[in-house]
Amino acid sequence: MADLIATNKPRAAPRLARRLTNIEDSRMGILVNGRANAEVLAREIAQCYIDRHQCTIAEVVEKGGEETRPYSEDGLKQLGENCDFLIAAVGDDESSAECLLLESLTLEQLGTPVLCVCTREIKPFIEKTAAELGMAYYPLIAVHHPVAGISPTEMSARALHAYQQGWATLTGVFKINA
Repeated sequence: MADLIATNKPRAAPRLARRLTNIEDSRMGILVNGRANAEVLAREIAQCYIDRHQCTIAEVVEKGGEETRPYSEDGLKQLGENCDFLIAAVGDDESSAECLLLESLTLEQLGTPVLCVCTREIKPFIEKTAAELGMAYYPLIAVHHPVAGISPTEMSARALHAYQQGWATLTGVFKINA
């Protein structure tokens, strides 16, 4: 998938990684873009999986200062090998959202399902970019905007919402009108 990261154009249409049939005791990875509260949100979401499914955090990659530069393909491969699924979180700024989407799509191509979490304000931008890359229906997890400057209670509520959407995305089991 080096072509996807290097040129922003995949060779073939991207596809989702195989969804997990069981997330109990899974190993999670966290990849965040370094924007305000992106890591806090990702860790709060991860805590939901720890509390409910006895998952563990296997690896955390925080791209502070490198938000708009892609993480290396070797780094993504290693991350995918160490994790059963990944939580990729974007803060309130769309400037680095495209890069995190490319990394998420690359991990999906490598076989690791990704919960790509963004705010509702940024979601249309990421959806447009995903469509341009051949993944018009990439399952994004959207939470209320903003994630920066909110109370711990508000952050917990956003994380719980993201967990509920993410569980459906990870397992492929979606509840209609739930």
